[in-house]
Amino acid sequence: MDDTRDAVLNAARRLFFKRRYDDVTVQHIADEAQVAVGTVFYHGLSKAGLFLGVHNGLLEQAIDEGEQASRRLGSSASPSELIEALVRPVAQLHVGPRAASMARYQRDLLFGDCTDAFRREGFDLVRRLESLIASILAPDDPEDSSARLAARTIFAALQFDTALPASDLGASEPFARSGAESLRRKIDMVVEGFLSLTAGASAARAESPGVSVPTRR
Repeated sequence: MDDTRDAVLNAARRLFFKRRYDDVTVQHIADEAQVAVGTVFYHGLSKAGLFLGVHNGLLEQAIDEGEQASRRLGSSASPSELIEALVRPVAQLHVGPRAASMARYQRDLLFGDCTDAFRREGFDLVRRLESLIASILAPDDPEDSSARLAARTIFAALQFDTALPASDLGASEPFARSGAESLRRKIDMVVEGFLSLTAGASAARAESPGVSVPTRR
């Protein structure tokens, strides 16, 4: 069963990489995988889910590349530089011939109604990326609620900036030219705000050791 599922996913990958989403049908995917249409549905697969599964693979690869790039910078790099290196491969998925397809993936993952396991897999990838960002912001406590919130804010900025080229809002400012700088500035602002909040809470505790100061949790 796993072999059949993999064959169907690989067939979907080949087709979605060659054609627009609307030009691919489940029948096309079944034919490419050399299975019956009923076999595709028997395995709980759908066109929308397979589309997510194909692009989950691209997102996972980009996160892996970003994690390696961030680690190569080492401890001498600033949090902003580490985070930018981490998310840059993800942002670059939205540049070039696959930009429109990735924009659709982004929309379907976050706002679609697909209930396939592939969507849950995509959510897990987003959580992984946010966890990596949080671990850069708060290496001693990556589960800190403020670090997680800052990581979610950076992810939201990344998603918004990469979605702009596929909309009228970004028609005159392609991501390849302006989006990277825009994203870099947003990362800087979020990181500076997080560090300022952290420093302020630490200072308040130091000045009033006998007074309970709300923590970031």
